[in-house]
Amino acid sequence: MNPNDNKNNHKNNKSGGNWRGVASLVGWALLLTIVFSYASSIMGSTGRQASSVNIEYGTFLDMVESGQVERVEFDNTEDILIITPEEGYTYTDEEGTAYTKTENGYSYTDAAGQQQTAHLELFTVQIQSNDAVIALLNEYGVEGVDEAYQAPVNPVLAMLVSYVLPFVLIFLMFSLVMRWMAKKGGMGGMGGIGGVGKANAKVYMEKSTGVTFKDVAGQDEAKESLTEIIDFLHNPQKYTEIGAKLPKGALLVGPPGTGKTLLAKAVA
Repeated sequence: MNPNDNKNNHKNNKSGGNWRGVASLVGWALLLTIVFSYASSIMGSTGRQASSVNIEYGTFLDMVESGQVERVEFDNTEDILIITPEEGYTYTDEEGTAYTKTENGYSYTDAAGQQQTAHLELFTVQIQSNDAVIALLNEYGVEGVDEAYQAPVNPVLAMLVSYVLPFVLIFLMFSLVMRWMAKKGGMGGMGGIGGVGKANAKVYMEKSTGVTFKDVAGQDEAKESLTEIIDFLHNPQKYTEIGAKLPKGALLVGPPGTGKTLLAKAVA
């Protein structure tokens, strides 16, 4: 058996296990982010009853000049103007339903003749330059001219970015530090987070000595312990899974003639 091969396999198993754990955590974090974002978009689309209404630019100018616009918001991301009409303004859709602006929304009469309230968001595509529009709005005293429109932030996504992402970054940094310490031999050569501590034992192999445990009389308990150490060297995964550590060595103590040298040669 080549000692370098055993050392490399042991190192690869350790680093592979660490990175599998990190990759698993990052994968779960990304999956949760996607799930929460998707759920939030569904809840937002079902819970928000506002409907967007595209007002022709010419109609918007007529509204401004007739004093029917209370406020506008510039959405520079989509180059549109969000319109808030004055109370009492009436918008009629293609089906002939009239929506009158009130304090709580837009009042309309449904097919059953019942009075209902709808939530509409009126907007228009900006055609003229900002300077021309601003001059017109200022002339008629429309509010919000100097304020840029800011799209609302998804609260779930904001929470994930604020709390989950920092945790993942801290975990990655801590894992890298632990790997570096393991390579340097710090903290007993302990591996990454959740990994099993590894001793800094070095494996010294020797060509066949011609001596086996059968050549050692008695010492059954010592032979059993040494056999486990040998098996650990050949099958480290089986022992690390139960939390075992590779010992730094084995001290054979006893009076002369008890087989210490033969045991050492048998191990070699």
